[in-house]
Amino acid sequence: MSATNAALLVAVLPLFAPGAEPAAPPAPAKGALVLAVKDAAGQALAARFACLDQRGDPAAQGIVRGEGTYPLDAGAYRVIVGHGPAYTLFDEPVQIAAGAPSRRDIVLARAIDTTDFVSIDPCAAGAPPDALAREAEGLDLALPRGALGDGVAWNPRDPEGRFSALCPWSGIAADDAALAGVWAIGFDHDRAAAAWWGAPGDAGALRFDWFNLLGRGRSIALLAGSSEEGVLGLPRVYVPAARVEDAVGALRGGAPASVSWGIFVRLQVEGAPAGALVPARFGGVSLRVTVQAPPWVETDEVTIFAGGEAVMRTDLRPEAGKPLRLDRTYFLRSNRDTFYVVAASATGNMAAYLPRTTRPLGIAGPVWVDAEGDGRYTPAQDYAAAFLARYPRGSAAALDALRLEPLRVQVQAASLSDDRILLDHIVDDIAQAVRLAALGNLRRNAYAWAPDIFARRLVKNDREIVELAETTAGLVACGSPAAFETFAESFERAPYAKKDAALLVLLRHGRAVAPAAWHVVGPFGDPDRAGIRARFGPEQGAVAGQPFRDFQGNEARWEKVAPSGGALVLRAAPDADVHYALARFTVAEGGEFGFVLGSRGGVAAWIDREKIVEKEGRDAAALFVPRALERGDHQLMLKCPRNAGEARVLFGVLDPRRVVRFEGE
Repeated sequence: MSATNAALLVAVLPLFAPGAEPAAPPAPAKGALVLAVKDAAGQALAARFACLDQRGDPAAQGIVRGEGTYPLDAGAYRVIVGHGPAYTLFDEPVQIAAGAPSRRDIVLARAIDTTDFVSIDPCAAGAPPDALAREAEGLDLALPRGALGDGVAWNPRDPEGRFSALCPWSGIAADDAALAGVWAIGFDHDRAAAAWWGAPGDAGALRFDWFNLLGRGRSIALLAGSSEEGVLGLPRVYVPAARVEDAVGALRGGAPASVSWGIFVRLQVEGAPAGALVPARFGGVSLRVTVQAPPWVETDEVTIFAGGEAVMRTDLRPEAGKPLRLDRTYFLRSNRDTFYVVAASATGNMAAYLPRTTRPLGIAGPVWVDAEGDGRYTPAQDYAAAFLARYPRGSAAALDALRLEPLRVQVQAASLSDDRILLDHIVDDIAQAVRLAALGNLRRNAYAWAPDIFARRLVKNDREIVELAETTAGLVACGSPAAFETFAESFERAPYAKKDAALLVLLRHGRAVAPAAWHVVGPFGDPDRAGIRARFGPEQGAVAGQPFRDFQGNEARWEKVAPSGGALVLRAAPDADVHYALARFTVAEGGEFGFVLGSRGGVAAWIDREKIVEKEGRDAAALFVPRALERGDHQLMLKCPRNAGEARVLFGVLDPRRVVRFEGE
């Protein structure tokens, strides 16, 4: 053997030696990214940045103040650098080479003119808000949650919100006690923009409460803040003030704030700013609307609301990259005192700058208009009261005349009237807002017939089950659960996708309840494809944590699974098809309850080991199962075979009295 071959053999043999460790993969080549950020004047600027790898995951992120160096593996990245929604955004691919650092000199220029305004996050992310983070977002002031006091009602229609148990706003004086000391309402997370466009009665549709309050003459500000979940300063409010130190006082003093998720809207009526009372001229007023947004934020349309009703829409198709999206003057007529609010929005999102999709939105107003020239604003409920006083009860002329009034007056007339004939016809003739406002009569006048009229008319007119769910929740809020019967009758006939959305409405209102997490065991193998008819160990008595084995002897383990999008999603597995899900709950007061459940692959359910339903195929997609329960502790178990993939299980317990509480709540 030659010396060369011997040396080669000595080198190779250890690779095949017993117990030899495989060679470690080579370490990735290292590089670095240098970010140097300045404003248009050449001054160093603090900014938030993220370097995303090819999967879209952040390889580096944080705040750069002027200049910073960040080690990275060599490779391709997407680098995003921003200074809040008032500035341009750097969003470009960057190749990091091994060895020498890759440098980017970035200029972020101001895109939105906010002169004479102070930007505030009134419910800021983090506790306390970080000064450097505030600087990086171009934010003048960041206030921790609660800093503005009890006068701000955050998320008032959430299940635990301040107004969750009240009727939708109407002319009912009894509700005024709940408004004592309230000078603002708002959302405290960055998903509120989409909820702004929600349907009347929806727990997220804050604008309906706000418009009805403004229509009653209440000077209530609209606020929005980031809270712990969001990005500091998104959303934010712009307050007219000369100095930062004056802004909070101005806000508390009633200065209207322009709310912004990336879009900045300004409204002037007859040259007067938001918050002013303006006399009408020649039967109307001129409105100047300006809309600004940075180049990286889309704008699709602007909507002008008069008294809460959309009266004008304008498409926004600006030149590419131009921050000024609209500067236009409109002349609008009004024969009644009213108020104006303007909103600009887009159907796209701000995902480039946010960790999740958020719809851009900007809101300005209100400006009050004195159409009668008496130097004051007359609320819609006063017009409605005067209208009802002019017509005798049961008058056919009253209905004809009411149709000529603005929608805001119709809403208040419906809420104030005790004329059964008038209300009976109004349900068919006026928009959803009127139906919901009129629900105030249920509590005030205790009409036993009202639930049937409102709910059955919806069914007769082929209203969607989602709309029926909204009205059902409103009826319950006003002290009458009777509409649940009509909802239950209509539920099984509704399209599957609509059932899902209807259940979510009731869950958001807190009129239905579901587990925050399920105990799930499986999947169990089903070689015979018996589906819902296959029987496994949990049906003999399931205890969370108790191990089970399938027919092949494979152990099925328990895990906690949180619902996703309002449904329990059970993963697919090869040759394993059946899951069981367990939840415990307590009933504080016995009675009749409705269980909404379903899965396209089939579903079975047990309460306290007694089977209450078993269906498969299309019949199992969405079910309504009534069940009487006694006061005390109970256990629910679901059985769900998958159907060509993941099993998506719809579930909720209709709970109008709010007496059901699941474990872990």
